[in-house]
Amino acid sequence: MDVKVGSAAGTPVFADVEFREITDYVEVDPGTYTFVITAAGGDTAVVSFDQQELLDGEVLTVVALGTLDDTDAVPFTVRVFVDTGDGSASLDLAPVI
Repeated sequence: MDVKVGSAAGTPVFADVEFREITDYVEVDPGTYTFVITAAGGDTAVVSFDQQELLDGEVLTVVALGTLDDTDAVPFTVRVFVDTGDGSASLDLAPVI
């Protein structure tokens, strides 16, 4: 999959990430972003999320859980762990499509 900014045709933040693959951290400028997931190399949104504000100096770990298959025991969720501060904060991003 690719994780892109703005739209399915947007700039990839992560490209060609495979199931169970772990990537290196990527630095992103502070700001408000809409993240979109596409098939690797694709330009059609599989899932997009509401806008998220990324703060200066914040370190986040993002994990995708489950699948988009309605019969999967684990529904698709993207969980964001806030590594800065005391490390106890997290939130789940809800897909909009």
